[in-house]
Amino acid sequence: MRNGLSSPARIGALVIGAVLATFNAAQAASHDTKEITALEREAAARKYVRVMMDLGLDVPLQSPDKHSAALRAALLAREDALLEELGTEVLRSTVWRNGLGQIGLHVTAKGLKTLAATRNAASFTRDPTNDLRASVYRADGRLSKIEAEIQQRGFADVEVAQNLDNFEFDVAPDGRVAHRPDRAQAAEIAAKRASMLGRLPDSGVLDLAAAKARAASQGSPMFHLRINMEGLLALIEHDDVRGLRLASSNEVEPPILDPAALEAARKHGAVRVAIVVYLDADLAPALGLTWQMGLSNVTVNMSLRSFKQFTGPCDGAVFGWSYADSIARLTSMTVPVVSITGNEGFRDRITFPGCLSGVIKVGSTDDASGQLSWFSNMADPALFGGYFLMAPGDPITSSTSYAAGDVAYPYGSMSGTSMAAPHVAGLFAMVKAQVPGAPVANIAAYLFSTGAPISGPYGTGLRRVRLPNF
Repeated sequence: MRNGLSSPARIGALVIGAVLATFNAAQAASHDTKEITALEREAAARKYVRVMMDLGLDVPLQSPDKHSAALRAALLAREDALLEELGTEVLRSTVWRNGLGQIGLHVTAKGLKTLAATRNAASFTRDPTNDLRASVYRADGRLSKIEAEIQQRGFADVEVAQNLDNFEFDVAPDGRVAHRPDRAQAAEIAAKRASMLGRLPDSGVLDLAAAKARAASQGSPMFHLRINMEGLLALIEHDDVRGLRLASSNEVEPPILDPAALEAARKHGAVRVAIVVYLDADLAPALGLTWQMGLSNVTVNMSLRSFKQFTGPCDGAVFGWSYADSIARLTSMTVPVVSITGNEGFRDRITFPGCLSGVIKVGSTDDASGQLSWFSNMADPALFGGYFLMAPGDPITSSTSYAAGDVAYPYGSMSGTSMAAPHVAGLFAMVKAQVPGAPVANIAAYLFSTGAPISGPYGTGLRRVRLPNF
């Protein structure tokens, strides 16, 4: 059995047992036909979409370097067979593998039809871990503008910001940012750029040879490239890239300040301002402290909610930016950040901070039916580009602080997405212990693939977690 407990123990009401039917090479990979139709439309417009394949092999939950030689060979053979079957309808430069039985592929519309008939995998779906793999921020709209330029012209000239630390920048009054030259750092910039360019696909960067020739003579961590869609997809997930924008862009991001404060500063040379943090003032510093201390062996659970819900990523909200950077840093350190979707019963929006990019969004399932709880907020995962998981939250027996007079009631039954999120945070922690150093996206891919599909308006985009056989 691929997953299950060796004892009849029941934790929280997690559904346990076999996760996928035994893989049968005589059967085509299972998939949601409605989802594939939507993916085909998207691929027709964007040329490529990313899907996640479950290879259907019995892979133990452990570090891939501990796999037997026979298992490693079987995984490689299945992956190679998929790539060979897809031929030119897949981008080989952006393939990811987690070593736990899942693989991610950017494919064309024609490639989707091939995968729908393949016998080299057990199942496939839209890749729910896509945003967790991005090193470049997605929610500010700059990537969408680059993509639109490529669709219109076949290429885009972009400005790339290298992912470097300890570099100083000057900020002009209008918000424009310029690198402050430093001869001592020029050699480091050139060396890291040459390494980065060496890992980009020739077919995706149209001026790659010229860019490599320029690398040694440019001392700024910002430089220009001419790219097509393959180049864009490769840059988005490149560890050495911090930011991307159109080279012709004149956009600036001035600080968000009260006009009255700016006017007072002009008159008096300085002004005292109050900085207000929406929600819990301790949350942003706590997230920042976690990554500053290098606590990579932890899992962050935020069973918190605001009184406002969002129909898409909320990073652009005034209070969102202070959290997004810390969440991105934690994710890059292999620390998952888990939060709730909220309890207002919406089916087209979720609450803050779960709406932030990079946050693992957890909704509640009913203990009796295993389906979405009536009160649990939920939205189409495709609109958020983020990662949703479902877990038991209705009802859950939990410790309480309730007392009536002199009588204490240490346990009680409670329901809510705050009951569900700790299941997911704890499950991530357990898998991290089994697979030390695994990226958050790789663990997320495993938990999604081994989860039980939830029926509803979002096809197979929602999965209820199941406890692996540790």
